[in-house]
Amino acid sequence: MWFTKKQHSATTTSLMIAAFPQCLRDDVIVALRAACIAPHEPHMDIGDQSTVDGCEVSIPSRVYFPPARTSDIEGLSPQQKAIFASIMTRHHDGHQREYWARVLCTHPTTWTAPYLAAILGDYVIEVLESVRKNLTGEWASIMEHYASENHVCLRALNHRILTYWSIYYRYSAPNIRFITDYPGYVVAAQLGLWDPRTAPKLLRKAMANRVPGSD
Repeated sequence: MWFTKKQHSATTTSLMIAAFPQCLRDDVIVALRAACIAPHEPHMDIGDQSTVDGCEVSIPSRVYFPPARTSDIEGLSPQQKAIFASIMTRHHDGHQREYWARVLCTHPTTWTAPYLAAILGDYVIEVLESVRKNLTGEWASIMEHYASENHVCLRALNHRILTYWSIYYRYSAPNIRFITDYPGYVVAAQLGLWDPRTAPKLLRKAMANRVPGSD
């Protein structure tokens, strides 16, 4: 009996290739082979486009590959491991995002920068803490370069950070009353991703929409 090996769809492959600079195309294809077949195509959002060294990339909003661990990618090169980790930080499962966010922190490059920035807009605080605890000093100059190329994207990132803090944590456990204690803000500010031109306006708006009687 003949068996046909299941492969990722052409759509999945093309979307993952577009999520990284074209110079990484071959490594993306190899890294993708380490992922089991997903039951759904990646979800994309037009707002998740970034510029990396002058190249446009569109990172996925969510991917649906089966859960994975670093033991599944031992045969990959360091660059391919970084690609795999980047993809999995967009996973629909928060536990997977937390796990791979920690791994991503060990791969500071210009083309992993959009993925690290995207993590800071996550609504699961464990994911944010994973980055805060594992971030290395090498990211500072990389994210400074990312911010200079993607200043328009910062407003959307700042808005997500403020919104998720206000909705999920400002008035509920673990009761992070001040934005300056919220790990998404802490890391964004540390890396120069907190836009001082627009964030204060967003913060004032969030304060104006506070829950009555919550102060």
